[in-house]
Amino acid sequence: MIIKELISLHEELLNFLLNYRSESKYLEKPNFMFRSAEDIEALSSGRWFYDKPESGWVNIYFTSSGEHRVYKNNVQFGININGDWNISIFLNQSSQLDSRASFWERLIQSFSNFVKKHSPLMSQRKNDTNIILSPIDKNYRTGLPEALNTLFQFFIKENIDIQHSDNSTTNLSLISKNTFQESLLYIKDYRNQLKVTNVHIDRFKIKNYQGIKDVELVDVPHSSWIFLTGENGFGKTCLLKALAIGLFGDEQDIITPRNKISEIEVCFTNTYNNHRQTNTINHIRHPLFFRPLHNFATYGPSRLEIQSNDNLNQQVKNSTATFSLFHTDCVLKNIESELLISYYDAPTKFDILCNILMMLIPSLDKIELDKSRRKILYYEKPPNKNSTTEIFEPIEFDQLASGIRSIVAMAGDIYLRLTEMQNKNDINFLKHTDLPKKLPDQSIYKPEELYGIVIIDELDLHLHPKWQRELPSLLTQVFPNIQFIASTHSPIPLLGAPKDSVILKVNRTVEKGVEVKRLTELEKQICNLLPNSILTSPIFDLENFFPVSHNQDESIEKFYLIQRIKSG
Repeated sequence: MIIKELISLHEELLNFLLNYRSESKYLEKPNFMFRSAEDIEALSSGRWFYDKPESGWVNIYFTSSGEHRVYKNNVQFGININGDWNISIFLNQSSQLDSRASFWERLIQSFSNFVKKHSPLMSQRKNDTNIILSPIDKNYRTGLPEALNTLFQFFIKENIDIQHSDNSTTNLSLISKNTFQESLLYIKDYRNQLKVTNVHIDRFKIKNYQGIKDVELVDVPHSSWIFLTGENGFGKTCLLKALAIGLFGDEQDIITPRNKISEIEVCFTNTYNNHRQTNTINHIRHPLFFRPLHNFATYGPSRLEIQSNDNLNQQVKNSTATFSLFHTDCVLKNIESELLISYYDAPTKFDILCNILMMLIPSLDKIELDKSRRKILYYEKPPNKNSTTEIFEPIEFDQLASGIRSIVAMAGDIYLRLTEMQNKNDINFLKHTDLPKKLPDQSIYKPEELYGIVIIDELDLHLHPKWQRELPSLLTQVFPNIQFIASTHSPIPLLGAPKDSVILKVNRTVEKGVEVKRLTELEKQICNLLPNSILTSPIFDLENFFPVSHNQDESIEKFYLIQRIKSG
């Protein structure tokens, strides 16, 4: 477990440092040190910086002293997997001479505003001295940025920069841009070898967001489906929005609350092609540490409209990854134009898109292009499974029933959006660097190669009960590496819930606001429950399922007996 946590910390610090460097207002961008390119085993596992695996420490340097051991006569920022951090300065005998000692004293004094007031912890080994400064703010996500600002302001004041690498007083220099970029190139190559295969939510904590006062859920199983149930107005959509904020942030829309009291923290796990895993912890109050999950999509109740052909699936304001969940005038990516273009330019992609739609919509027999009119035609077949030849007249997208149209639009958007983001993964890493940002070749992915998290509000909307039951399993069959988080007012989708699905009950009280409870026992029983049992279970809390017009004095069993007698 310590290796997983250590690698997660390396990845978190890498993204933080690139963000910090990108947003820096200093004339010279702050460069930092990676571990040596010779440490192949460590780099292959995702350990980008010097570290101590046995104790869980990762060490960051922005300066070089020219010593054989990087920590000697240098400023080291140490961060531990348990959340501790400190600043340490390891001085040899020569650095403790009068002229150099004065420099180090001034440097230590510069940190006095946010380290503990008592004397630094000092240890002697032979003629060397190790000075450890313990910060007052023990949260490195808030304290570390302040410490780095202090370090660079000190260097500006002392006029120590790249040109002073042979400074006779300290032998201390900032990491040069060339050294940094050379190192970043091989880090990029190692990262490109590590491909994410799936993502799952681990836990979340939400405070003071809309109707949510304080909600926390931990140890969420890595299931392909998480279902939210609860009455209208009880907070299901509110919870889905909070999760979207914690997973994606303001990457494409400004959705993060701007007040100072809301807190949203979401933790998710990335699993890679070498089976290693890393945890990502996003908190809206730590923007420099925030790492958006780029393979992400949300769908609100309105999901019938697609972009016009004029946009050619370019990102516009009302078609971003989160717009549908937060607004009602969303348009999804245009599966129609993509089918038309791919028919001529990428036949493999055309076949993939057609197969996705026909797998998700069993009533679709085939999809064709009317070349003369440049229109996509959908051929439907009767629900009779024994019928193999009867096919209805072809119709266009706008003529499809709303339920079918919503599935076509959403499934097309999922495939197109996640394919686009998966092709941009390298660019997402490079956007905070000075390295060339060449767009990679656009790969054509099979649906089973796509990963990410998809949020769907009111999954049951527009759908016949039969389709409500089939859709969850069909979506997982088509997109096996995507985690779906969906709200529903109907018990029927739960009948089609894949094995090990998670069920969350959302409630709301005046005193506690929105509450979330995991129905663990019912998750185990759901495979054996009928719709009436689900309705009267704690999932929906329906007291009974008798018709309102039912005569309470008449036995249900007697009624059905009479009906059977009448029918012969």
